[in-house]
Amino acid sequence: GEITQSQAFDFEFTHVEKPYESYTGQNVKLRGFVLSVCTAERKVLKPV
Repeated sequence: GEITQSQAFDFEFTHVEKPYESYTGQNVKLRGFVLSVCTAERKVLKPV
């Protein structure tokens, strides 16, 4: 589909018990993030 104007989406991570953004241990460093990709298409009309 297409989004032609600003949109806001509610979301919630269910069944996740991680109150911190990152965890650092003796052998591992773990960080999580949400990746959102948006592309824009611009159509230019030529004058007739």
